[in-house]
Amino acid sequence: MKLSELKSQSQSVDVCKNDILKCILGLSDLDVTVFCALKGKNCDIVELSGKVKRDRSSVQRSVKNLITAGLLSRHGVNMKRGRKYIYSTITTEKLKEMLNFQIDELCGKLKAQVKIMN
Repeated sequence: MKLSELKSQSQSVDVCKNDILKCILGLSDLDVTVFCALKGKNCDIVELSGKVKRDRSSVQRSVKNLITAGLLSRHGVNMKRGRKYIYSTITTEKLKEMLNFQIDELCGKLKAQVKIMN
């Protein structure tokens, strides 16, 4: 998210959880939709793509982004023929800790930039 978008979001009265996730963690709309659809549940990619009504490959890309961001974990389940992965989200408390850390880090960087301004 650009700094101008951050400024407009901070002045908005109705900033929602989705806006915070997109802004602070740099997630896309689909990433946030996938995260919210999976919250409190355990699903595989096929189930998840049905919930968000998007194709499997798009959901896989979002899941990969969410795993990289530290918001999802995956667990392998052995099947008769092969293995499938089940995905689950981090806890709300862990998410809050992560967001607070990112916000503090961003504030620190912005304050450092203000100090070195001419």
